[in-house]
Amino acid sequence: MAPSLNSEASNKSFDEKKEVYKKANIKLLNAIVSEYDVWDSDKIKSRTEGLIKFAKEQWKDLIEI
Repeated sequence: MAPSLNSEASNKSFDEKKEVYKKANIKLLNAIVSEYDVWDSDKIKSRTEGLIKFAKEQWKDLIEI
């Protein structure tokens, strides 16, 4: 994300940050904005677990699990 947008989002609430994230037009941020109403530790953990599962499936031939 551009430094100016990062600064704009800085300490805002998640609802306010979502509007800034939309401006960034970054696929990962767009997914977060569209999929989550709340971005708390439980959602971060769930998202992390999903990304790990995805990575393991995509690159299973390249890594030992």
